[in-house]
Amino acid sequence: MNIPTQRFGETRSGRAICTYTTEDAKIVVDMTADFTPADRFDAMALLQYLAIRVLRRTGVDPREFSRYAWHATIHVNRMSQEDLEREMRDLSLTTSFGVAKHGKSRADHLFID
Repeated sequence: MNIPTQRFGETRSGRAICTYTTEDAKIVVDMTADFTPADRFDAMALLQYLAIRVLRRTGVDPREFSRYAWHATIHVNRMSQEDLEREMRDLSLTTSFGVAKHGKSRADHLFID
């Protein structure tokens, strides 16, 4: 399946973190089926960072925020609570600010401000 994507960064294992031009969650799940829990955590963190970045700007485009939040939710919904807790512990993250900072660290340099 060839769905257009926009790349924003990569996971610690080198998988591309993207958004997909579809509103079908099953397609996104299928496109990221080989992601490990660590990959999903990295993708979720980066997409949450991007959503927060959009909110900090003036003239917010709600569609842009929604796209990042929707894709982040897909990744987090594919993880168990144990996976989330393990990743937080392994990365020494204790707050949502730490998660956002980790997400920023996974971003391609073009998306860091």
